[in-house]
Amino acid sequence: MMESAATLLSKYIQIDTSTTSGNEKSGLLYMQMVAESFGLYTYYHETTVTKGNLIIALHKEDLLPFYNEVYIKNYRKKGTPFSKEVMVLLSHVDVVDANADDWRYPPYSGEIIEGEIWGRGAIDAKQIGITHLLTMRNLKEMDSPISIIQVITSEEEYGSENGLKRLLSDYPFLWKGVTVWNEGGGFPIQVGDTFFYLVETGQKGNMSFTVTIPQKKSSNPYLPSNQTDIAAFRMVQALHTMKVENESIPASVSKMFSLMVKGMKSDASFDRYDDLIATLPEEHRRMFSAMTKTTFTVTAVHGGKRHPKLKGSYQLSVDVRPLPITKLADVKRVVEQTITDIEPEAIIDWVYESEGYDRELPESMRRILERQLQLGNVETAIVVPFMTIGSNDGKYFNDVQATVLGYCPMTTNMTFDRVLPLVHGVDERIGIVELEFGIQQLTAVFKNIIEESMEGEMSYER
Repeated sequence: MMESAATLLSKYIQIDTSTTSGNEKSGLLYMQMVAESFGLYTYYHETTVTKGNLIIALHKEDLLPFYNEVYIKNYRKKGTPFSKEVMVLLSHVDVVDANADDWRYPPYSGEIIEGEIWGRGAIDAKQIGITHLLTMRNLKEMDSPISIIQVITSEEEYGSENGLKRLLSDYPFLWKGVTVWNEGGGFPIQVGDTFFYLVETGQKGNMSFTVTIPQKKSSNPYLPSNQTDIAAFRMVQALHTMKVENESIPASVSKMFSLMVKGMKSDASFDRYDDLIATLPEEHRRMFSAMTKTTFTVTAVHGGKRHPKLKGSYQLSVDVRPLPITKLADVKRVVEQTITDIEPEAIIDWVYESEGYDRELPESMRRILERQLQLGNVETAIVVPFMTIGSNDGKYFNDVQATVLGYCPMTTNMTFDRVLPLVHGVDERIGIVELEFGIQQLTAVFKNIIEESMEGEMSYER
């Protein structure tokens, strides 16, 4: 008897693949076993003794580029891996840590209670792995002109060095121009009676730095100077309101707003994006506003008597999320000018920087997703691209000109404001109805793509 999607996800959650466990291999081997029981083909790409990546394919020949030396040699020469077009279904096996004392039910129990599957990874991202795997099972009998492979990686939550980054570097010739279906979207935002389903087509960049403000010593020990404290507080305030001038709105964000205005059927005319954002539910305004500009967030302030090792200095840690079309050098220039204006002796240490990306959601694809949602009883669904203010493995495909679409749809009960607190949060869970809905939707979407590709109506040119 074939196990249900809920049971498969429950068992997957029960395998502790948290950051500190280093146990990703066990989760990958479980998924490999399930895939092979479905008659699918697998290849395990080992990166360390306990980590690796799992590749699952509908057809055995789709795995040849991963292990057949003759194929690899030929593909390196040709510079293109497959004779067919390729779609990659991407998820990750690792999850962030969870403190059992904070949870209603143990985070690695996979409990199924009142129609919900509980546990770390129920949303991020073991649910997506199970959704992809059951979609692959449903597509197995189709004679697809498109190669569809599922990739489950390690270490997505903490750098991907022994996960996707290693897979891309070991097989650099495989990925150019592929279409990647990733995490990051598929949940709706409700505005009035309309449900706007988000498809992640871009990510903001990611930068971080620290600022050290040296102590200002007083000549009189009985009258200590508080100039260091004042400078630190002024910097926090300045960073909170800092702007990079003359930034352009990314194309995907502009398209999103255009579709939302049309879908809201509002008589109002919006001369500025801020005016449109002001009409949205309050809980969504900050996220939509962040898609229109580079943002600066002070994540930690250390100083004073509680931090004697700093010897009277202050240290700020700052997270920056630049728009993908904004030059990182311009961001640095604004930061350095603002900080040195407040305290010329402040020391800025740039810790990390990476650029974002912005891709187009093809209109033909957008209509397929929208049509399937409407056929799935979400009659007021409108599919829109969006740019995430977070980060995931999709960014590593940017250098190979892949199209990355973050989309794993949920019902209208799992709106964005309900999903977000559960990701990396306490009591993470997903409804069985939502899990089955995602499988049904992706199966229908991919069948539609395959059928239209066979008829020559949709092109995935590499």
